[in-house]
Amino acid sequence: MEVFEIKSGSLAVGDPTVGLVELDLGLEPGFYRLAAGALIPAVVGDSLIDLTNPYLFAVDASVQEEVEDWFEEVGEECSYQIRQIIDRLPELEEELGIRVSFYWETDLAGLAREGQYRLNENAIEETEEPAPEEEDEEDGDDEE
Repeated sequence: MEVFEIKSGSLAVGDPTVGLVELDLGLEPGFYRLAAGALIPAVVGDSLIDLTNPYLFAVDASVQEEVEDWFEEVGEECSYQIRQIIDRLPELEEELGIRVSFYWETDLAGLAREGQYRLNENAIEETEEPAPEEEDEEDGDDEE
């Protein structure tokens, strides 16, 4: 779930409970991931990423509103238990036809302080599309 897909060139990232932040980065269409160090302390004038929870999502900005709406709906169904919500991310990806990623704040910032950050664009890595059979194998393991 660490790989997201960009189609529009812009990224929406953050905590859906307070709203994702749209960043027009001019990314080429493709698959990306955020690496360690992607969240850095914010300075005045930055596009701020507000985290009120120790996690964030990254998605193509063209589906930002749909992701926020889905998060609210599924969050209510799951009493905002984040593990249950991320288990249902494949449903969202299928509905939108695009990959959505989930990250723990500590993996990207090195700590959990649930505050304001900015995105370190140097920590956005282009990657390959994950193979479907890898996901199917993981699903198969759950059934055993």
